[in-house]
Amino acid sequence: MKPINVEITMGHSIGISASYYKPTESEVLKDLRAIDLLTVSNDSISLKKQVGELQQKSKDNEYIIRGKMQERDEEMRSLSAQLHLMQSQMQTILSIMSQTDSQDIKKQIAEQLIQLRLYKAAD
Repeated sequence: MKPINVEITMGHSIGISASYYKPTESEVLKDLRAIDLLTVSNDSISLKKQVGELQQKSKDNEYIIRGKMQERDEEMRSLSAQLHLMQSQMQTILSIMSQTDSQDIKKQIAEQLIQLRLYKAAD
């Protein structure tokens, strides 16, 4: 900070310089780099602090959301793979059953599917 602005800010006389140097209040305050820390009204400081906290919370929330979405995507891929496997198994079972003429074999396959809970018996 300019020494003359320090004197003006402290309310000291600057002598004959007062006739030649007449800065505006905003010019003196602009030269004061620690204005946010020295102001009586701490609204701007508290607002900056709140903005910083909200920005951090927002980043934290984004991180959590990305993690949850990644977990959901992995679960969806796993379920999709299980569905494809089950469809393949059902196709194999249906193919075997269509090639078999024996009702006893078809009945045994159906009972095994019901026991394994792969198929629900019709009422």
